[in-house]
Amino acid sequence: MCHFTNCYTGANGYIIKCEDCHHFQVAFGTTVLTLNAFDFQAFIGIVSYKKENHEPKADSNIRSIVLPTPCNTVHLIFNKTELNDLHFMLQEADTEVRAQQLISLFDPK
Repeated sequence: MCHFTNCYTGANGYIIKCEDCHHFQVAFGTTVLTLNAFDFQAFIGIVSYKKENHEPKADSNIRSIVLPTPCNTVHLIFNKTELNDLHFMLQEADTEVRAQQLISLFDPK
């Protein structure tokens, strides 16, 4: 049974981490991804890369930004605003995870 801790919660979704199996759930809009720690970091990298290197379309509301997932047959599609929101969520969660990792170094368990 998973024991989740909250890494981020906002209007668009949440990111939680299981302290037992170290998997993450990334919920954004109507989609939930379950990612292991390696795939979570890779997903952050992909989102950051797309955010920085996406060529804007004439209409920024058009969903034209495609993100791969660890499942080869599933891709996510976003517009620029949605991608920015997801990027913000992931950065906040990553900061929280890293802070918790540092704190755990001083835990006398």
